[in-house]
Amino acid sequence: MRRLAFGVLSVVLVLLSMPVFAAEETAGTWFGSSGAHGEKKFGAGFIIGSPTGFSFKYVRDQRVAYDAAIGWQYSLFRIHADYLFQHPRLFEIKPSAPIDSYYGLGGRILNRGGGHKDSGDNGFLLGFRPVAGLRYRMPDPSLEFFGELAMVFNFIPTTEADFELGIGGRLFF
Repeated sequence: MRRLAFGVLSVVLVLLSMPVFAAEETAGTWFGSSGAHGEKKFGAGFIIGSPTGFSFKYVRDQRVAYDAAIGWQYSLFRIHADYLFQHPRLFEIKPSAPIDSYYGLGGRILNRGGGHKDSGDNGFLLGFRPVAGLRYRMPDPSLEFFGELAMVFNFIPTTEADFELGIGGRLFF
């Protein structure tokens, strides 16, 4: 079962890295036509909640992004990756402070550690996660603050569901 978990993790990481090496350039930026972020498409930062750890985001264009997090959830190691659809300017606090929304679908691997030999459980949970959230972005410095809610549907080794809530921030470069 360790081979399966390693294989799934490898596939997720390869799929996340594909857009980074894509040659396709899109018109405009993820910040709109203002070009506030310019070519700053990769962000790294933190997330607190479920999980608590490191957060990464690659913005393909104004409407599509990929994010991932590696961290801990109740002292258990976990990783997730999502394909996101972004919607600029859901509402504005003031004209220079828009709040954007996003939603998407991704996957999660959670290592519960050890597992149970009698049940054939190796300690890994694998599931998919629909996610939705809000973000606030600052043009200078290139910061993004976000909050998101996801429902995880685990299907390996057992079928179960749980919620995840996280807040965090990323610096784009």
